[in-house]
Amino acid sequence: MVTTPNSAIPGHAKIEELTLYSIQLEKANKQQADELQVVKQKQTELERLLKQVLKQS
Repeated sequence: MVTTPNSAIPGHAKIEELTLYSIQLEKANKQQADELQVVKQKQTELERLLKQVLKQS
């Protein structure tokens, strides 16, 4: 039996390229979600501090 490298199968390279691209998008999405969570935490803390300052006034 002769085996054919995956890259020789029509369309396989394109599937591999799209799979890698999808993985990159997932990583970027996760990073953005993590950054958004940090920003939301900072915003919540700033709102808490602002309320505290306004109460003292």
